[in-house]
This record gives sequence, C-alpha cells and structure tokens, in this order.
Amino acid sequence: MIIEFESKDGTGLLSSFADILGTNIVDGQIVIPSHLGNGFVKGYNLNTSIKMMVRDYELKEDLFIRRKVTDKSIRNVAFSFHHILTKNTQREGALNQLPSVQIATGGMDYEMFFPSSVKISAIVISIDLAYLQTLIGDITENTFLSQLLEKSQPSIFEELISPRLQEVAQEIVEAAVPKILEPFFLKLKAEELVCLTLSELLKRENKSAFHSLNTQDVQKIYEIRNQMLADLSKPPLVADLAKKATMSESKLKRIFKQIFGDSIYSYYQKFRIQSAANLLQQGNISVSEVGYLLGFTNLSHFSQVFEEQIGVKPKRFSQNSIK
Repeated sequence: MIIEFESKDGTGLLSSFADILGTNIVDGQIVIPSHLGNGFVKGYNLNTSIKMMVRDYELKEDLFIRRKVTDKSIRNVAFSFHHILTKNTQREGALNQLPSVQIATGGMDYEMFFPSSVKISAIVISIDLAYLQTLIGDITENTFLSQLLEKSQPSIFEELISPRLQEVAQEIVEAAVPKILEPFFLKLKAEELVCLTLSELLKRENKSAFHSLNTQDVQKIYEIRNQMLADLSKPPLVADLAKKATMSESKLKRIFKQIFGDSIYSYYQKFRIQSAANLLQQGNISVSEVGYLLGFTNLSHFSQVFEEQIGVKPKRFSQNSIK
C-alpha cells in the first residue's frame, strides 16, 4: 500500500489515506476497514496555526508514505511522537520501538515505511513557527531557539520520550472532558507536548549545532539507525556504518549527533538500556536473560551500566515493576 501526497501547509495525509483505503472521513476521523486492518486515524484543526493527527492502527499490508512539500515558503515545525501510547510500548519483542519524538522544520520531503501487522501509535502536531514564537516570547538570548524558529533551512531532531511526555499523550487520547471543551483541552495539551519537547532539546550539550540537512542524508542516517537498533546485542562499528551510508565517518557522526543529540555509541547504549528496562517491566524474564539477550556477557557490567542510566540496579528495578 503506497500513499503519495503533496503538502502545501503540512497537511494532506488524511484525505490521501482515505482515498487509498476506499473509505470516508467522518468528523475528522478515518476508521480502518476490517479487511485492511483495524484502528483509526483522526485529524484535528485546533486553530489556524496548530493541527494535530492521532494514529492508532494496524494494517494487513506494508505501508509506504511519501510526502512532497510543494510550497517551501511555508514555515512550520512538525512534532511526531511515535510508539507513544503506553499500552503499546512494552510488547514482547518490540526492542526497537521505544517512544520517541521527531522534530522536523523547513518543510522537508520524506518517505516512511511501516511493515504489515505492526501497531502504529503516533501523535503528530504541526505548528506555525510564527505562532510558536508568540507562545515562547523573547528568544533573542537563546541561540538554539533563535535558529529553530527564525531560520528556514530544513533540519530534523529526535529525542526519546520522557515519562511526563507519555502521560500528556495518554491524556490527549483519553480526552476525559465534556465534548464542548474538547477542542480547548486538546489545544492546551498539544501546546504542552510541544513545550516539554523543546525543554528536552534544550538539555542537549551542543545546542548551537544547527546545520541545514538534505532529505537524502536524513534518510541514510535513519536507515543506519534502524539497522543499528535491529540487533541490540551487537555494538555499532562506525567504520561499517559509514561505509553502508556512503559517508565519511566524520560526516556520519556529525549528522547523527545533530539529529539524535548523542554520539552513535552513546545513543545505542541508551536505547539498549531502555529496552532492557522495558523487558524487565514485563515481569516474565530474568535479569540475566535480559542482559544476555542484549549482548552483555558480563552481568556485573550490565548491572553497572543499567544503574548509571536508570538509577537502580536491574534486579531491584525488576522487583519494583512486578509489585
């Protein structure tokens, strides 16, 4: 299944998706036909400057999404929160599907692939840069925010999602307010998600690194990232990754750190330990099994690295999770 659409203002996916599925949009929502899968996609126009889409579905066919931005003068930023619904983040075997948020500016074209029978849970917020600047206020003394909001070159960033971000996302999906107040509530929560995401970005050590990126390089970096995370038991070798990406090692490391805010190995290690924590929360696998599954041959080293990142030793974490 292939969805191709042209975006003039950061939108267009919902109507294209409905056409491909052969269904209609009712009250801003598409219900996936049962012969194609299950779930829904719903769009919200929260005001003239903020649009939001909630995706919670599973398809019986592979899905390709290709977006072409036709008006490069449109200045907005898209916050895409993936694997964010808590009920979907601890599925057995989903080691490379930790909750994350991708921030894209400058109207970058993209291609995305979603394999069949994989649960897609995402919230996408598109916000006008000028409106976002009015929400934040004076940004002249913050180099990173100034570059993010005032420059038009394409850039992309990604962060793992904090527990607080995940809580807000769950509140959006549940929306436990009277129907008449729902638009007001969702706008506040969308802005809260954006604010918390920017707070995470501002924690990065090298916030001044803000280089223009092209679509081809971004796609290569994500292909490399996905290959690296496909088997967390094998530490990445930069030389091999650079060869696969047809980039120099220095370029690969620079672009990777700009997008993900970490060195390649540090990102891998962080992802590996978060995956270990998710497995331990399931309560049906021992600490030693998790360690060996993720490539730790020395369990003392696994325990030390886990404690440095999570704050407690894996055995205590596992015991706390099943209480």
